[in-house]
Amino acid sequence: MRLSAVWSSPSIISEPIHPLTSAMAQKIQMYKMTLLFRKPEDPDLFEEQWTNNFLPAAEELPGIRRIAVCHVAGEPSGISDYYRMHEFYFDDRESLDRALNSDKGVRAGQALMTFGSDITTIFFLEVFEEWREESTAEST
Repeated sequence: MRLSAVWSSPSIISEPIHPLTSAMAQKIQMYKMTLLFRKPEDPDLFEEQWTNNFLPAAEELPGIRRIAVCHVAGEPSGISDYYRMHEFYFDDRESLDRALNSDKGVRAGQALMTFGSDITTIFFLEVFEEWREESTAEST
């Protein structure tokens, strides 16, 4: 499926892949969309288009609760084929659907298609988080 179809068809994420157990459902904190970018041929052009065309609409999607942008520093074996990960967190799937179908969502999707259609993978993810206190156990 082409990237443009994924961005413009949030109905493909209307059902979770695996049913949630009651324990998992109690720990869901958010739902997120992750954009994983492979290395662009022209990083300077990518940065210009990402910053000036995509970000203004994408980071103002309605319902966003948290945004994380990660630069890929490498892999255990060294150099990675990946360049950046951009995560958008929402309260639930329905909030993400509304955001993608909003005016800003449509503009962000169109902007992404102009420079990232061949290097972007989009994931829709259920987020389960558990915050832990710092361990007091001695390390071995």
